[in-house]
Amino acid sequence: AYNGAAGETEAAMAEALQLAHMWKDGLTRHSLNAANRALLDALTKGDDPHVHLNVANSVWHRRELVFNETFLRDNERFYKATVTGLDFDASESVERINAWVSDATKGRIQSVVDRLDADQIMVLINAVYFKGAWTTPFNPEQTRELPFRLLNGDTRLVPMMYREGRIDYYENDFQAVRLPYGDERLAM
Repeated sequence: AYNGAAGETEAAMAEALQLAHMWKDGLTRHSLNAANRALLDALTKGDDPHVHLNVANSVWHRRELVFNETFLRDNERFYKATVTGLDFDASESVERINAWVSDATKGRIQSVVDRLDADQIMVLINAVYFKGAWTTPFNPEQTRELPFRLLNGDTRLVPMMYREGRIDYYENDFQAVRLPYGDERLAM
């Protein structure tokens, strides 16, 4: 969406995306797009049979309207977006968008659009599908009910996975562990 912005909208989006300070340091829209493409390629490359990640992007627009070709081309080039003009008044358009989402998510998300309103001219959709096997699996027999602290300070018992072993750990203002999947290229 940022690629289609200009003026006040562009400045507000840059601020929201925390890009404003980078523009002052010489970041260009092209370098930002190229970096995002490199990230997309890095995340989705690999042939690990134990990990599947699909990041899908799309631009659906009213086919009777003319759009900035650079905006559409950049979404295809840098974000691997499917760019499609549709008749937003036709129910088949909703079905087509939902079929795309279902395909992109291996059927996990069946529908994201129930109608296209008369005042809509474009819909941008991002769908992510991830399925990965832990490098070191958790033993389901060791799952236990343990207290989980809610934001309000209350606790309640929830099933927690458990395992022992050497785990990457980080602590600063928070605590985190790294739990790898498959060949360890991706992790939670």
